[in-house]
Amino acid sequence: MSKSEQTLVNRKNLEMLLHILIQVHMRGQLSRDEQNFLANFVDLPPAPATPNRSQRRMNQQMINKIIRDERKRNIKE
Repeated sequence: MSKSEQTLVNRKNLEMLLHILIQVHMRGQLSRDEQNFLANFVDLPPAPATPNRSQRRMNQQMINKIIRDERKRNIKE
């Protein structure tokens, strides 16, 4: 028997994984290749060049907005 390369993932788990990756991106910790891959699934805001306290606060607000938008979209479906 050969193993399948496809894996079934629970939708909520996939959404949580994307949220975590977005948070890592907003902290400026994803490589360019990882950012390009993630951009295939969600619209990414630009990563901060020099993170500081106000930038982190703004990033957290943006992350919360993305999460709220995703939840609203999921409710409508």
